[in-house]
Amino acid sequence: MAQTDPPPIHTIEALRAELQDALALEFTTIPAYLSGWLTIKDRRTRFPDVTRIVQSVVISEMRHMAIAANVLTAVGGRPEVTKAAPTYPCQIPDFTRAGLVRLLPCGDDLWRLGLFIEQPDPLPTDTRERIRGAIDLESPRLRTGGGLDLIKALPSPIPLRFESIGDFYNALIDGIRYLVEQGKEEDVFHPETITRQYTHFGGQDNIGVRTSAEAVALLTDIIHEGEGDPHRMWDDNGELSHYYKFDELAQGRRYLPQDKPCHPTGPRLTLPVDTDIVRVLPDPQMCKYRKGSPEWRAADDFNRFYERLVANLETGLTGHPQQVDSAVGQMHQLEVLADEVLACRITEGEYAGYYAGPTFECRPYTDQPVRLPEPEA
Repeated sequence: MAQTDPPPIHTIEALRAELQDALALEFTTIPAYLSGWLTIKDRRTRFPDVTRIVQSVVISEMRHMAIAANVLTAVGGRPEVTKAAPTYPCQIPDFTRAGLVRLLPCGDDLWRLGLFIEQPDPLPTDTRERIRGAIDLESPRLRTGGGLDLIKALPSPIPLRFESIGDFYNALIDGIRYLVEQGKEEDVFHPETITRQYTHFGGQDNIGVRTSAEAVALLTDIIHEGEGDPHRMWDDNGELSHYYKFDELAQGRRYLPQDKPCHPTGPRLTLPVDTDIVRVLPDPQMCKYRKGSPEWRAADDFNRFYERLVANLETGLTGHPQQVDSAVGQMHQLEVLADEVLACRITEGEYAGYYAGPTFECRPYTDQPVRLPEPEA
């Protein structure tokens, strides 16, 4: 039966704009998750389970980003990866509250961030209190003291009206179905654009989009890989969804196939403690480093390489797919450069005693640090 009431996305122009937002949303998660993992001192040798979990989520988010780009290309748009590059801190808003996405060190706050970003709708009551993090965004003080306005003024990768990432992607799916029902498949999807898409993620996984059915299937897959579907934690490939992977890290225990949501009973995970984590300054930004200092130079080297990686992604997702594989191959060098930043101890000024962290900024750099509300006492 044809849909009669237009969904939130009901024009081709709106669909293209929201798919660009989807690309930005997926991009926003990648440095946030990577930067926290990078602060673990012996991440690969001493904490292989944490490494595997975080890297699996990051690789999956890169796949989601490529899917959003392919669907956008298939409906006649052009992915703008450089434009989508996030500036931190930023917000991922939902219908009732705004949530900060920050560059955090590894630890409980990072796991809470992952739980917040990937949260299902409705949110399991078992974790509602655990994901609030250091800033309680529902507190009366923030709402009356202007703190919430500060958060809402931060850049945001998706519009305010969606309650979760899954809700956002369901709106995209509804929009696609509506547009196809209102006209013809060929008015919305252009199969010839397949030659400009990055069609095989990692060389094998076919994520090319020619039709609305392929687009809907892939966007549904993103929902299942992120928050899980309403009735299960595992996707069709037997992979735990992102939300529950972060719940494993938050609870320090693996899920078994028979476990109930929020109640893992598998083997305990070896998690890093404070002495295993670099004491990185809060919310690293280039303007917090003295220009010309060792930490500024190391962070600038990192950012220049990061810019080239982003440029390769844009080239790869807009007609030269081999460049995507080149960008993925650059991730190891990005890790090496990040370690050079994290080795720099700040010796003077407001942040003396902290270690520098990668800022994932594209030039030109801002002159003033972002002002955030103070946490509750």
